[in-house]
Amino acid sequence: VYCSAPHYPQRPKFFERARLVYLNLKANGVQSIPYDVLSMLHAYRKHDLMLILGVSGCIALPFMRLLTRKPIVVNIDGYEWKRAKWSNFARWFLKLSEAVAVRFAHAVITDNKVLQEYVTAEYNKPSELIAYGGDQARAGEPTEQARQAYPFLGAPYAFTV
Repeated sequence: VYCSAPHYPQRPKFFERARLVYLNLKANGVQSIPYDVLSMLHAYRKHDLMLILGVSGCIALPFMRLLTRKPIVVNIDGYEWKRAKWSNFARWFLKLSEAVAVRFAHAVITDNKVLQEYVTAEYNKPSELIAYGGDQARAGEPTEQARQAYPFLGAPYAFTV
């Protein structure tokens, strides 16, 4: 598992059985591109499969496919190229990187049906749907113990993830 070193003052070597590798770059913003590429270059030599979460560094996938025959799986994490926070150039780059990711990955994962349908329509390539969430959440009235622990449950509130 690759981690952004600036975000972790303490850097354990393992989390449960996963080895943690720290890169001295931020995993978000413009630094996500070299962060992802460096992660890929490290991973292809040491691991049997690469799982790439997000597409920003996937511009390097054609090169990676020349270096290795190991499976490359990309999880497209949304319409990153549509976000208003990016400049026109950044949007263009992210859309290009998304297209490269879909074309050169051995498998593509999407996390919702709308994104899965978009990948099929836009790139004529199927993706595997692995949806977030679970069926363990059920509507119900909070218990008295929950109301005491979380007083906001006694009044209207908003929650977002």
